[in-house]
Amino acid sequence: MEININTLWTASKLPVIDGIFYADGNYQKLEIITDQNFHRKLIPVPEQKPDFSIISDISVTAEYDFQNYHIFCGESSYGGDGFVTAVSSESNQIAWFAFWEEANPFIKIRSHETKLEITNNLHEVWQFDLSDSKSVKIAIKEDL
Repeated sequence: MEININTLWTASKLPVIDGIFYADGNYQKLEIITDQNFHRKLIPVPEQKPDFSIISDISVTAEYDFQNYHIFCGESSYGGDGFVTAVSSESNQIAWFAFWEEANPFIKIRSHETKLEITNNLHEVWQFDLSDSKSVKIAIKEDL
């Protein structure tokens, strides 16, 4: 299915992908698992292409300027979802976005050096390392 991410973004919509998608078409599926201590972790899952069959309405709950990006986070119309989007300050186009069905809504953004810290409504801090914009590293902070 061929879609234009920027067109969706302009219409306040994003695909439900459970991972991170880059403007150049690269994709990394990241599954959320819960360990025996009830801590959540992200596990990379091999996958060729993202599934863009489910498109959700989104609501932005926080914005933040970081490096050369406008960062947005929020929730979708499904309830337990959360997303983070990095829009290039220069081109006003999406550089990458991350979306999970079970992340819970993201509500707060902070930064530290090359890392964004995005907090959801469970008070989990998800860390997005932007030291390589073509391969953003993501982890739930407790598991770093």
